[in-house]
Amino acid sequence: MASLASHPIGAITLFDEGYDVGFTCAAVNACYCKQHGYGFHAAVLTRKEMEVVCKGRHFAWAKVALLRWLFADDADATTSIGSEIAEILLARIGTKARSELATSQWIVWLDADLMVTNHTKPLTAFLGSGAKDLVLGEDMADLDWLNTGLVACRTSSSWCRSLWSRVWDEGSPDFHQGEFWDQSGLCGCLYHWGEFQPTVVGGKRTDAPSPETPWFSWQGGPQIKETHHLRVLSSGHLQNNNPRFAQFAFHAAGMKDKSRCCRFV
Repeated sequence: MASLASHPIGAITLFDEGYDVGFTCAAVNACYCKQHGYGFHAAVLTRKEMEVVCKGRHFAWAKVALLRWLFADDADATTSIGSEIAEILLARIGTKARSELATSQWIVWLDADLMVTNHTKPLTAFLGSGAKDLVLGEDMADLDWLNTGLVACRTSSSWCRSLWSRVWDEGSPDFHQGEFWDQSGLCGCLYHWGEFQPTVVGGKRTDAPSPETPWFSWQGGPQIKETHHLRVLSSGHLQNNNPRFAQFAFHAAGMKDKSRCCRFV
């Protein structure tokens, strides 16, 4: 994979060796990152390693485990998440790559079933002024307000540096195995912390009042939403599970045959 050294953006994905679509998407995303001079790394784990890293949770939680490890201080990287998990991640990513990711300006997570289809547009086009801590897209359905298929984390942000450990520790156990896993866990945390007021989390109605302006762009809401820490882009502009509307990346979320869908796209 491309070296991450001296890049303002370091992109990373993680999946288990039996997840065929992950290899397809990683190959495409590696080409995209190379074209734009971004670092890229794909960590491929065995199923047993994924089970250890996720500690009984759905494998989608591996992204949270990985990001909390990447954002942990070197001295705390092992003690904060456990020596066995730290050893697995370090073996699959490497000390050099971890250091380079941590020193990039942005760490960009890419789901293993997401592939960039518009290779002419740089990731920097989505970051705005760069003042927000977390840049991601709205969900493609009205089951969560956010989608975590593509997430850009500003590495100099103290809020981001603690975010993923807090989501791991404070995310509702309902989403450890229940849909929509880490995504709903993040949305639930942001709701309880007062970051935003979603009317739905994990497909279930919250106590938040309905907003005067719709949240989702595809319901007439704004194309860009911002909170104190978040910059949230429309699903069409950033990532979408309908290739006809995916202006930047196709995300095979909800697809029954993800590999076939990605090969077709």
